[in-house]
Amino acid sequence: MINFNVMRFKGKGFTLIEFLGVMAIISLLVAMVFPAIGASRHGAMRQRARWQLLELKSALESYHTYYGNYPPFLRLHEIATPINGIRGELLEALQGVEGIGAPPMNPHNVRFLEFSPRWFNEKKHLIDALGNEAIYVILRRPDQLTIPIHAFPERLRRFIPDDGLVESIAIYSLGAREDRDVVSWE
Repeated sequence: MINFNVMRFKGKGFTLIEFLGVMAIISLLVAMVFPAIGASRHGAMRQRARWQLLELKSALESYHTYYGNYPPFLRLHEIATPINGIRGELLEALQGVEGIGAPPMNPHNVRFLEFSPRWFNEKKHLIDALGNEAIYVILRRPDQLTIPIHAFPERLRRFIPDDGLVESIAIYSLGAREDRDVVSWE
């Protein structure tokens, strides 16, 4: 005859209910932590995108300091110049590479900015860290003290004082949603 008492577990342990309770608590904690991680990741990418725009702004200002003017393809009025429309000229002017422009954009071949692969998507368009392709540059006219607020899209005007932006260069990128917009002057 088989003794069934020997086969019964006599050690102390968790019951199924206790185990399910612990799993529920862990699941709730994980559900609370993941949105915070996602938000901090988005904040870090947004900051990286802003640094990219500031890096581009600094390169354009260095070009201006070196040559006494901005690259000729940038408009000196209140219309934003789309970066991807002038990508070839921008690379030629800021990287100091030989281009097809006549006269050359950067005759002394000074390297103002090194565009790493992170600046480009698979279509070879310039992008920021959030993946925005819509990057624009506005130059202040020499006869004005500010870039007027009406020079910017409506959705960016919340970042600009009513009397205009006191900057020589403003660079911004527009995302698919307003929370993905990045500006160089915040």
